[in-house]
Amino acid sequence: MKKKKSREEIRQELNQKAETWIAEILDWYEANETPNMSQIETHVLDIREKMSRETAQILIQAQEAVHPPTAPLCPECQQPMRYKGRKGKSVDGLIGEVGIKRAYYYCPDCQKGLFPLG
Repeated sequence: MKKKKSREEIRQELNQKAETWIAEILDWYEANETPNMSQIETHVLDIREKMSRETAQILIQAQEAVHPPTAPLCPECQQPMRYKGRKGKSVDGLIGEVGIKRAYYYCPDCQKGLFPLG
């Protein structure tokens, strides 16, 4: 199971994404010789939406609750749940749909599953 990401790991991941976004903006700008203000604003807003969603994904994935140090207890029987790997889940938030992967746990007795962070 993965551990909580350090500040430096998060910084590196955000820097890498920022370089990608900057390259995307510059590629678009170079491909459009004389874009007008509306075209520039539309493209910048598209990049801003992508930046918001991907930054949220990076920060959510870095939280300790995504990678708990110990298995959570089953809400029904209070027994430790079994780690079943990382599963993808889409969450609707203020910035739109954010796709994340989180640890998934299962209780074989109660047949209940759980993604930490609710």
